[in-house]
Amino acid sequence: MSHYSEIYYYRIVKHVQSLVGSEIPLNVLQLQDVAGTEIAMEDFKGGLSEKYLTHIRLGDICGCHVPATHINEEMRKGYPWDALARSIKEIGIKVPVLLERIYTKGKNYYIALEGKHRLTAATTIKPFNPGMLVPSVIVDRDNVYTDKMYKKKHPRIMEGL
Repeated sequence: MSHYSEIYYYRIVKHVQSLVGSEIPLNVLQLQDVAGTEIAMEDFKGGLSEKYLTHIRLGDICGCHVPATHINEEMRKGYPWDALARSIKEIGIKVPVLLERIYTKGKNYYIALEGKHRLTAATTIKPFNPGMLVPSVIVDRDNVYTDKMYKKKHPRIMEGL
């Protein structure tokens, strides 16, 4: 198990057939290509149609329900947090984030697979707005397909047990 994207496979929740062309689950790297989440903002041309997106409240994304307080001066030197937060405050989040949906105890929870910098920057904006709507591509983990692909890549995994 060398890389996260090789382990887990996900199914896109909305309109996967017309978006991807098949129903086959995708790994994180493939999802990034589909969602366009690795595109620099200056190269972003509008991205996915609204029909593929779900708008999730910032406060409903795990780790984003309170303002960020962990960004210190050292971190600010290594990443343009303030510029990203200003951009989000002015124009919103334009490049969708990739969220895994987990259903437990009668409620959906969302964990960011891609877009963590955007989400963290959004939590630094004052006043903090947990109701900010975040354009998202929602996915569910497909454990059956994940196991199948792992066994296909590692056919001898069960030998010697």
